Amino acid sequence: MLAVIVISGLVGAALAMRFRVFALVPSILIVIAIVALGGALRGETARWIGTTMLVAVASLQFGYLGARLLRCVFCKVASPRRPISEN
Repeated sequence: MLAVIVISGLVGAALAMRFRVFALVPSILIVIAIVALGGALRGETARWIGTTMLVAVASLQFGYLGARLLRCVFCKVASPRRPISEN
């Protein structure tokens, strides 16, 4: 479960660096399919697969949100606004 959390969070952060929020919809569907297939192949119960799906999707979204917030903070620090001079 920890590997799913870490990998999903990193994928979400990578998506945030390149794409807008609309890229989360297909990536969520892909993550759900991968988790369902992996759980079914390992013989997990439906409850465990559902929990893993929920955790993976939440981690993907938190990774996206965290990377977007860091990008926003670093962009503001890198280029502070200068006051308009009255010349």
